[in-house]
Amino acid sequence: MIINDSSGVNRKERGINRAEVKNELAISLFERKVEEGDSLGTCVFISHRSTDKDVAVDIAGYIRDCGIDVYIDVDDKGLQIATINNDSESIVNYIHEGLKQSTHVLALISDDTRDSWWVPYEIGYGEKANKKIASMLLEQDEVDFFPDYLKIVRRLYNTEDFIEFVKDLKRAQKVYGGIFESEHPIILPDISKVSKLIKEVNPN
Repeated sequence: MIINDSSGVNRKERGINRAEVKNELAISLFERKVEEGDSLGTCVFISHRSTDKDVAVDIAGYIRDCGIDVYIDVDDKGLQIATINNDSESIVNYIHEGLKQSTHVLALISDDTRDSWWVPYEIGYGEKANKKIASMLLEQDEVDFFPDYLKIVRRLYNTEDFIEFVKDLKRAQKVYGGIFESEHPIILPDISKVSKLIKEVNPN
């Protein structure tokens, strides 16, 4: 039986949050990926300020609806406990583990990001580890420019750029890519809700 969630996405085809591998459903999906030889497949580390948690969850949810794994820290119980306990060493270790599992980093930038120690750290560590970095501005804030340290990585200036970013993630998966894309066009879920979260900025 095919079970669809509230968005109409087939749960079996939905990406998992690799931060919640202790979740029973996540474990079964991850084991399936391992069996299919995709344990090191495409996964996006969602880098964000804690004050932008709700927006980050929605964006991560959309990426998962597209069949792509994410790592988002809100579901990493070990990291949350380490944060409550101000256990800096464990926090760093959990972040490193999340980045190790990921192939890409998507940095969500808001006014609050300029006061964040962790977002620049995650981007720097990810870049050093040869992860593919992209960044995107969030709509609800006044910020309308990318910090200098993000001007050397991929910048998503609008919803269309984000859609192309997700399609590139799909192309990176073994199911898509190459000469077969014309036979199997990439069709993404409705993006209307997420598009309201993305700031439209002039690339010039």
